[in-house]
Amino acid sequence: MARSSKAKSPKAKSASRAKGLITAANLAGIGSIETFTIIRELHDRLAQQGKDVRAEARIAMAKAPMEAAAAADLSTPWITVARGELGQRDYPGPFHNNPRILEYLKTTGQQTNADETSWCSAFVNWCMRQAGEPGTNNAAARSWLSYGQALGNPRPGCIVVLWRESPSSWKGHVGFFDGWDVGNRIRLLAGNQGGGVDWDEVCVTSFPQERVLGYRWPLGG
Repeated sequence: MARSSKAKSPKAKSASRAKGLITAANLAGIGSIETFTIIRELHDRLAQQGKDVRAEARIAMAKAPMEAAAAADLSTPWITVARGELGQRDYPGPFHNNPRILEYLKTTGQQTNADETSWCSAFVNWCMRQAGEPGTNNAAARSWLSYGQALGNPRPGCIVVLWRESPSSWKGHVGFFDGWDVGNRIRLLAGNQGGGVDWDEVCVTSFPQERVLGYRWPLGG
């Protein structure tokens, strides 16, 4: 006759454990029910402590990425500033302008009252200035190719410069490194990107790694 594969109920498991403890007590020559009760309570407490330790380990593992991100932000305060601007967007049409975008543009010396002006470099300049770091004070994305020090490989929060239209064009795009996406695409936290048909915003968007012209970092960082 085949053995039943039905799982034991919690009650059956508990009874089996108690029986095992009684057997162990008898083998050890412990005949007192009071002594056995003490042993069982000690066993239960040790088991509960094991559960508590495992629970604390799970909580620590869950908190680790958040704590690592917080530590990274301490070394890249401009990223904290940039994340606080997520969702800022230019307004469609020549007669409606977002005052925040105009504030970004002022850090480049641009004398404009229109948020239709390309503002990716202005956004990076503004974030760096808010974090107490120098910028390029230039509205051209490629102006960041001579900023600070060059990096051979990206690091969290570094400045990334991309070419736009073609590598030989004067046009570009600039933002902050936010990791890698599927297909080895680079994630950029930046302004003037990823919006709708008539507007762009501060957001995270991925780009082909082949478009990277350089990675930059503030001097002394």
